[in-house]
Amino acid sequence: MPTGCRSVAWRSFQGASLQAVWNRQLHRVLGTSVGLLVAWGLLLLPLDKWSIALTLMVLCFVIETAVVRHYGFAVIFVTPLTILLAEAATLGQGSATALIGARFVDTVLGCLVGLLGGVCLHSPRFREAVGRPMRRLVPERFGE
Repeated sequence: MPTGCRSVAWRSFQGASLQAVWNRQLHRVLGTSVGLLVAWGLLLLPLDKWSIALTLMVLCFVIETAVVRHYGFAVIFVTPLTILLAEAATLGQGSATALIGARFVDTVLGCLVGLLGGVCLHSPRFREAVGRPMRRLVPERFGE
């Protein structure tokens, strides 16, 4: 599983209810989609090391300011930040379109896995069906 997909899936389990998990997934997919457009635009610019550094600082500032207010809005800026950080050493050597497409697929897959995990965690029937067999696997010394 790609690292981006795995991290999205892991963070996707966070939520006090299935509705919270669903909202988080929706924010992530929509925010990432807009963020990929921003990243694509940035990758098309002829950026040098100083403009990359300044862009990263601005993105960090916006993320830290926005994330406490609205997660979906902050993800718009997290996406180009992570892409620029990951690709800073090789900017201009690969296809921006291929990179953006791969990142979108990773995000959608991660959100689907996270949503499935949220459904499982918040489903009493699933927890009951899986819980008993799993408790039998845990040695008693680790039990209650």
